[in-house]
Order: sequence, then structure tokens, then C-alpha cells
Amino acid sequence: MKKNLPVLTAVLCAAALLSSCMKFEGTTPPVQSPDDFFDFATTRDYNLVVDYNLTDTVQFEVYAEDPFSEVTTLAGFVQRVKNNDIKPIFRAFTDDKGYFEGTMQSPSYDRDFYIFCNYPGAPALVKATVSGTTISLNPIQAKAAPASKAGVTQAVYQVQDDAFGTFYTLASNPQWDKETGYPNWLQPTRFPVPQRLIDDLSSMFKEGQNTPLLYPEYFTGGKSHDIHISLAGKAPVSMVFLHGITSFNDVIGYYSYVGDAPTSPAEVHRTFVFPNAKYDGMGGGLAIGDQVQLKYWNGTEYEDEFPAGSTIGVFMCSNGYHPYSGTVYRGGGVFYTDHRLSDPREAGGSSYQQGVALFSALSNMVVVGFEDIPFDDPSCDSDFNDVMVGVWSPGIDGELNHPLPEGEWDPESNTLEYAGTLAFEDLWPSYGDYDMNDVVLKYHCKVWRNKGNLITKVEDMFSPIHSGAQFLNGFGYQYGVGTNKIASLEWSTTYPGGKPATFNIDPETCLEKNQSRATIMLFDNINGGVVNPSNPYKYNITTTFVWPLRDWELGVPPYNPFIVKRNKGITQRDTEVHLCGYYPPSDLIDRSYLGSLNDRSIVSSGYYYCAANNMPFAIKFPGEFTWPREGVRIDVAYPDFAKWVASGGWEYTKWWVKE
Repeated sequence: MKKNLPVLTAVLCAAALLSSCMKFEGTTPPVQSPDDFFDFATTRDYNLVVDYNLTDTVQFEVYAEDPFSEVTTLAGFVQRVKNNDIKPIFRAFTDDKGYFEGTMQSPSYDRDFYIFCNYPGAPALVKATVSGTTISLNPIQAKAAPASKAGVTQAVYQVQDDAFGTFYTLASNPQWDKETGYPNWLQPTRFPVPQRLIDDLSSMFKEGQNTPLLYPEYFTGGKSHDIHISLAGKAPVSMVFLHGITSFNDVIGYYSYVGDAPTSPAEVHRTFVFPNAKYDGMGGGLAIGDQVQLKYWNGTEYEDEFPAGSTIGVFMCSNGYHPYSGTVYRGGGVFYTDHRLSDPREAGGSSYQQGVALFSALSNMVVVGFEDIPFDDPSCDSDFNDVMVGVWSPGIDGELNHPLPEGEWDPESNTLEYAGTLAFEDLWPSYGDYDMNDVVLKYHCKVWRNKGNLITKVEDMFSPIHSGAQFLNGFGYQYGVGTNKIASLEWSTTYPGGKPATFNIDPETCLEKNQSRATIMLFDNINGGVVNPSNPYKYNITTTFVWPLRDWELGVPPYNPFIVKRNKGITQRDTEVHLCGYYPPSDLIDRSYLGSLNDRSIVSSGYYYCAANNMPFAIKFPGEFTWPREGVRIDVAYPDFAKWVASGGWEYTKWWVKE
């Protein structure tokens, strides 16, 4: 946002005195630079830097408000769940080091930003640091692998049994950190979790997604999700921490048996593995790949390996770790991969399936995902990603365990959407009456991008909603690339009059002819019936490109919108009105208008449509805009407008928003 505060303050304090008769003395205006003008942008471009410090590619989303809200379960626990009604303002993929740097646009009134990631290995939600026009997620410091146990100094405080038996530990002298539950029995090296498995898990187990609804084959028929071992001889088994998105402090453990499955929790020898299965920095102490070697209970003692024909079950104590006392207990219920053991006779227990176990041939691992709120609780979101662990063994039988579906690329997964209102004055290059209602349109643009964050397709919708002009103004918009970059363009409208007839449109490409940049004309006369207040007409354009484009090549939606001023008749095409700033006119304008009368376009700097009195010819609004009545200046209809301009756009950033 360009500004010159001393000039602006003086101009705006005398705003009521400005009129179309204002002029400079002499024959030529003074030489000015873009810094002398305010661009009236109601959005702000930020440099976004995200560093997860990983060895994988992950996708993240940026929100302008906390996308999680608190709910209270039937058991009285407070849980934070993702509110899917709150939409991200930006999303992108990092590189293969978990790093991203690029430009993000947001309404200028947004001041707090939250970065969410659904991928294993990355923290689910972090409030970003904002400094000026830079938003950053500072490098996430990877927790060192547990090469020794010396870092765990807090002794075990208490393990509470329940009515169905005891909870056991693997260590003879079990210790864990009181605050985080980080245990002293982790292996000294982490399990190498491959990128493909990370992609598969993030595809199936999305935060807030009803997983049983999308994958009913894994949640019907009362099937057990215990894990089968089938080697002829004994085999080692490890449990690996993979992921978790929960505010609960969940305990994860296992049980095992040979032969018939247990029919009651009282028959299960329960050994807990992770006292608090949460990421380091998110209330726990774990990192993706942290693993524990499991041991087989033979009825008398633990053995290091599991016999052939063994079956392993996994259980969760929902919110069963108390960080203030270091206590492990049953919490809000004990849930098992064989949900028939989740006996409703247990207080807070659930007879519904709370866990799902799926085999990944890629890692010879069974991935177990748990839902930590009982399925019959209204606050349950059924995404089964609250805690995710893997059970690895060379003896796992892939044929006896349910398969993990391979993640498929969802074209919707990396889309961006922009919506708002455009308002134009049509007296350029003379001063207007500044009621900002000569041409008013709504827009909604959807940008489709690949995993490299390159644009492959856009869907644009514009809808004229008001005309306060007497001129026969038309409307169009321009991409930042040439016509040779357009692979296809589909043009449709609900307006009965169809395509504009007075513009020189190529019938094959639907683009305006004789333009160096791809230019799309939607209507040629705002007063020709295109405004339908009761049910606004829509103009829909779908464009694909010869090859994927960078954001800066195409431009940020709604790109470079403009009206064609027609005060001399319906065939006039030499005068356009664009947004102030770096929004150049098209090739068909009479360029002698630039810098004439009250326009102060600085052609040499590529800066256009700025006025001598520092008032706008057009404004783009994110969201709704209620235009002033005819003849009422915008700074009169909205008293905070002048204060906003005087601040350089940093204060009174909701000056047009009707609270």
C-alpha cells in the first residue's frame, strides 16, 4: 500500500472541499512516484514462510482465525475439534524439506493467522508470527532421537488399575516425564516412515472428515481390527508413533494372545506403550518414528519375540494421562481394536468401533487410528486420527489384515478461493462523484493448483449487481499471461442476452482480439438488462492453461478487472477504468488519456489510475460491500474511510464492514 502521509492527511482533512474543478497550475502536473499515492487496497500481500524442518513434503493451510473450537463430551471432558465451517484463506505444499516461501493475500483487517497441517510428522496447529508484511512459522526444531534414557528424570508417579484389571509397563523401572509423559523405554533410533505412507495416511484420515462414511467397508460387520502375526518362527514386533490431532492426553497400549480372542476386558493383559501419545511441543514429547519394542506376555513373563500365530490388539485410554500428577488411568474409557472388548459396562466405555487397523505393504506395518471420543457422543467427529500408531513386524500377515487404501490425488485438495465485490467510478480521467456505485459486481474465483503449487485451471464467476451510471459501460478482466498460454476457455452465462456483441471476440477462443494479454469481455452495457436485482445474472468462465503457471504470472484473482467506459456510444472501446496501482490498461485503450486531466498514472513505473486528489477510481473489497446512495461520496457514507487512507491502510481496516 503506497502512501505519503503528510500529503494524504492534508488532502483528506479537506476532503469535503475536493471537487472536479480542482486542477494544477501551469501546463504540466508535477512529477510524482508511486510512493506519493495510496492504492486503496483492502487486501494485503504477505510474504509467507513456513518451515516444518522435515524430510518430507507436507500440505498446510492458513486460517485467519483459530479453526478449532472447544466442545464438552458427555463424560465432561473438554476437547478441541476442528470447525469445518471456518475456511482456509490459503493452502500450499512445502518442498521435500518441509519448507515453503511465497506470497499470500489476505483481507487487510486480518491480524492473526493459524497454520494447520494434517500430515503425520508436523504439528497440527501453530499460531503464526506476524511482523509487518511477513507471516512465519518459525523452524520446528526436530526432537533428537532418544539415543539415551538420561533425559527422562521424573519417576513414575502412579498407574491406576480399573475394575477389569491392571495396566502394566514394559520397563522394570518405568519412568516418564511428568509434564509430557515422555517414557524411558523408547528405542534409540526412529522408524523411517516413508513419504508415500505419510501421503496415504493424510489422504484417508483428514481432520474433521467422517472416515466411516467414506470408508464403510472398514466400519461394518463387527469385524475385529486386531493384528495377526503368522511367521513359522518367532518374530520381533515394534510399535511406532505416527501422528495425532487431539487436545486429549491419550494413553496407547497393547495386548496379545494366541488362539481364541478374549471375550472380556478382564481376560486382557494390558501393557501401555505411550503414556501420552502426543507430539513434542503439542503437550507431549513424541516425534514421528519414535518406537518401542513390544514384548509377548506368555502368561508368566514377557518374552522379546512373539510366537507364530500371535494376534496383537491395541487399546487407548481416552484422555487417560494426567500431566499434573503423572498418572496413567482409564480416563474417559478404554477402547480396543477389537471393539467387542469396549464393554459399555465400563463407565464411559463404548460398544462402538473406536479404532481401525489397516495394513500397509509399503512398510510391512499395520496402521492403527483411534477416535478418542465415544462414537455415540454428539461431539465425536469420527475422523479416527486422534492418535495414530503403527505396529511393525516381519511376521505381519498382510492377507489377514485389512488393507490401507492408497491415497489418490484429489484435485480439490490444493485449490484456493477468492470472493468479493468490485466498485467502479466511470468519469476517469476526470474526477468522479466518488459514490463508488457506477458499476458494482460480485466475484468468486477458484484456482486449481498441483502439488508444485502451480496453477492448472481457474473457474471465475462475475455477477453485476448494481448500476448507478448513465453511461453504457461494459466489463471485462485480463490475465497476466498472453493468449498463447490459454489451452481452453469455456464461457457461459445465465443472462439471456448471451455474449457481448460489440466487442471483437474470437469465436474459437472466446478472447478479445488484438490483445497481448488474455482478455475476457463479459458484457458490453451495464444498463442493457444485465443487472437483475432479484436474481443476479452470473457469468462463468473456466480456463485451462497450456502448462502450469506460477501465481505471479497469472495474477491474484480477480486478476486485472476493468470497465469499458462508454460515454460516446455502444461501440466506444478506447477508455477503461482499472484498480489503482500496478493494473495496466489493455492494448485497446487510447493511451493519451493516461496522465490527462485528473489522472496521474505513472506509465514509466507501470503504476496506473491514481488521481491527483488521491481518491479512487475503483476499489476491490473482500466480501460484501454496500455502495453509497447516488451522489453521496464514499468518505461521507463511510466516515472511517479518510482515517483508513491517512493511516496508509494499517488502521480502520474494516471501514466498510457493516458490523
